Amino acid sequence: MFQRIWAIFHARNLESIRDRSSLTWNLVFPIALLVGFSLFFSGRGNVQYHIGIIDSPAAAATEPGWKALWETPYLSFSHYPDLAQAQSHLVRHQLDLVVAPAQQKYWMNPKSPSSFMAEKMLKAVVPLQLHKAQLSAAPIPYVDWFLPGVLGMNVMFSGLWGVGYAIVRYRKNGVLKRLSATPVRPIEFLIAQVLSRLLLIMGITCVLFVVCSLILHLTMRGNVVLLFGIFVLGAASMISLGLLIACRSQSEELTSGLVNLISWPMMFLSQVWFSLEGAPHWLKWLADLLPLTQVIRAARQEMLYGGMQLSDWLGLLYVLVFTIVCLGIGAWRFRWR
Repeated sequence: MFQRIWAIFHARNLESIRDRSSLTWNLVFPIALLVGFSLFFSGRGNVQYHIGIIDSPAAAATEPGWKALWETPYLSFSHYPDLAQAQSHLVRHQLDLVVAPAQQKYWMNPKSPSSFMAEKMLKAVVPLQLHKAQLSAAPIPYVDWFLPGVLGMNVMFSGLWGVGYAIVRYRKNGVLKRLSATPVRPIEFLIAQVLSRLLLIMGITCVLFVVCSLILHLTMRGNVVLLFGIFVLGAASMISLGLLIACRSQSEELTSGLVNLISWPMMFLSQVWFSLEGAPHWLKWLADLLPLTQVIRAARQEMLYGGMQLSDWLGLLYVLVFTIVCLGIGAWRFRWR
């Protein structure tokens, strides 16, 4: 059994290494993308202020003297039932102000230029005597925030296309038909495919992380080994999803469409490029169902803030269950012909 798995594993590795154009693209494109974004978005380019509101939306709307703030253009409001969470987002420069209308109080970050200007705007439009509090921390550059998203995106595309599309090509070219006449069992073939692709993806991910860290001097406050484990789990989830797509498909066109149908929503909703802090609650709920969202969120928490919270661990548990379910269904429904 192990000899058969090793033979398929070795053959798949040779095939991946000899495809130099794909290997080069997977290495060069993320680095070029990251460097480009670091140049074009080195500062905060928007003119919108993000304000966190304590209390329910209905209660905040009825507070006297605050109506002018709600009607001010170029503002984005997010409601937080938990003051500590809102303050945490303010410290991390995800919010510009935190206001508590019922307490006639607000919090600002003196190290954030946007928070400074948002405070001036607040005093100009709200005709009340407000109590001020300050919370501050060193800002996180956009390129540091962007790196886990780039690594997650690379893991997603490599896992879905490298496994799902390859297996369909094997089936269409008759490779799987010939393998069915050998002692190799489906589970052995799938294990070899998963291990081979996982090795390649994590090798590329490590190279990208090291190169970007040396070039851009990125922030790393957490445990590198734990960060590596997060991306291993993320890669396994994407590979298992690719196997599920390809377990019975015979058409490369159909598989390509399914992979695009799955990968593009994940790329935009999993906070690869931008945060969904001010997005509607239903959109955040939908994004949380995507495994890539949980992987990128946990990676950012570990890399930028030095430790994951309980919600991040629960998210990784969800990804683990998702991976096991997809692998199980893919192995159960797999066919050679």
